[in-house]
Amino acid sequence: MEMRVRGGADRYHLRPQFLQALPTLGTAPKIEKKRKLKRSSRKKQRITPIIPAKSRPWADLPKELLHIFSKSDSLSVADFLSFGKVCRSWRLFYKETKGQFMASRPPLVIYISTRAKKSCRFYEITTSPNSYQTKLPYFARNFCIGFSNGYLIMEDLLTNVWLINPVTGHQLNYPRLFEARNFLYCPDRAVFASIGDSQDNYLLAVLSPVYNKLMFFVSRVNQWQQFSYKGKTWSIGDIVVFGGRIYALTSEYQIGVLSVKTREVILLNLKGTPQLSGIRNVRFVASKNQLLIVDFPPAAYNLEVYTIDLLKMEWVKVNRLRDERQAIFLGDRMSSRLSNAANWGGESNCVYHLPFMDNTCYIYSLNGEILGSFPIMRQEAAPKMNGWFFPDQCFSIENVRDE
Repeated sequence: MEMRVRGGADRYHLRPQFLQALPTLGTAPKIEKKRKLKRSSRKKQRITPIIPAKSRPWADLPKELLHIFSKSDSLSVADFLSFGKVCRSWRLFYKETKGQFMASRPPLVIYISTRAKKSCRFYEITTSPNSYQTKLPYFARNFCIGFSNGYLIMEDLLTNVWLINPVTGHQLNYPRLFEARNFLYCPDRAVFASIGDSQDNYLLAVLSPVYNKLMFFVSRVNQWQQFSYKGKTWSIGDIVVFGGRIYALTSEYQIGVLSVKTREVILLNLKGTPQLSGIRNVRFVASKNQLLIVDFPPAAYNLEVYTIDLLKMEWVKVNRLRDERQAIFLGDRMSSRLSNAANWGGESNCVYHLPFMDNTCYIYSLNGEILGSFPIMRQEAAPKMNGWFFPDQCFSIENVRDE
């Protein structure tokens, strides 16, 4: 059964300037009872001075001045989240402007170390990069199988699945996918969305290549359902949420749509299907209004981008993005997406590629020509998983239509 976990925001603590914590304004994961009792006893011993309202002039600052603060180039994501905790007037301003502010920030690179037990790190890709760390529960010996709609999707050795939004602290727990798991490597991929008009009805889809199944869990049904492609001539290589539906990319380069009601993947009859380099090199990339497929074999550096024209039902090769302010942010295994790079002064109409097990981001033209590179972190990368995390998705979830 799906459970929502609520608790105090004291799970997240500020670190030194070189490694800030990502504070939350929502609910944080639950804490063990012993730790709660210790902290409550400490709080009782402290005497918090009451600051008179007259000596708090920051609470009466005009909105025009708050707008100037919030648009400062030096204001990081962590700073803005702390900004909303100062007082009631600042908190109201934060709620009104959080979507606009997060959309103006570049994607964060998320690194989950193989030694990580309770935390992961986020890196900004600006000229003066900031680094954040956020604590997460039940992190050791878990696999990250997706970054979707602002949530990290985790799976443990027993195939229990849980989600957490590292900014708001909202957490969802799900039951086991399968009875047993006999391997230490998890190739599963997952996406997350809301379904229908209800904010409390969610859909989680998990692609499991080992079992040849696409599993999905709808809140109101409250159990795992499945589509099995075992015995078919094709397998599923990638899934994505786009335009109110969950799309699947097959090993035969066919595009399918998951029907929640019939528990089937319906293949689309598309014209002009290209001959791609291999299903392992092909990934979905989506934005709110465009679905792309990127074929990028790293050894050959032969990058090709296609869009699916759902009106003409055909594949179309892309030489320039429809919105030239955007760029493709390509993860090696997951979390690829289109994002507006012009909002924060980045390179547009290009591909930001984040290779697996690498501490460098590479920029390519849509034809595969390398345009530049920059380091993400100083130390050698040895992550359990790395990918892109999009701050503008932290407060809104894409909606899947209730067919």
